[in-house]
Amino acid sequence: MSKVAIKGADTGTGVFTLESPATNTDRTLTLPDNTGTILTSGAPVTVAQGGTGRTTALAEAAITLTSNSSAGADNTYVKVNFNSAPFDNYSGFSTGQYTIPVTGVYALSTTVYFRQASGGTANQFIVRFYKNGTAFTYVEVDGNGASMLFHGMAVTSTWNGSLSAGDVITVYGLHSYGSAANTYNFVGNGCTLNIRQLS
Repeated sequence: MSKVAIKGADTGTGVFTLESPATNTDRTLTLPDNTGTILTSGAPVTVAQGGTGRTTALAEAAITLTSNSSAGADNTYVKVNFNSAPFDNYSGFSTGQYTIPVTGVYALSTTVYFRQASGGTANQFIVRFYKNGTAFTYVEVDGNGASMLFHGMAVTSTWNGSLSAGDVITVYGLHSYGSAANTYNFVGNGCTLNIRQLS
């Protein structure tokens, strides 16, 4: 018959306790026939063990604009004031912005849907990510002088890179035709911002 030995460390004064749960059923814990380290909820599961090496969840948020808001007059950058976060596991969202909770590598994706409120046609739509008040991406879509009064234009921008805890991410949009008579809305339920920490 093989034996079970419990050996204390040669140094240290702490008491290590094995404690059973409150149960009325006999249980058997079968140890594997190999040498290794027991994994616990307080220790990271390494990549070699099939995990990520992390003890905390990666940050992730899905953010939306739920009602139309003004995209301003022609040739003016206007912030998209996202007002709802159906999912936000680190509570980084506040109206119109997301504050990065943990330093790491992130994937950002936004779709901004412009729809004409008044005026004629449109030649250009631009969407930019801002970090701490400074633009760091640029996506432009050509409207080809078409009317957007009924159809609108959706512009999607993505970005991957390193961000630091406390960085504030915002999204701005611009429409351009060269006439102050043209005004647009950001369309509710057509504007989204998705943030996912990769590492």
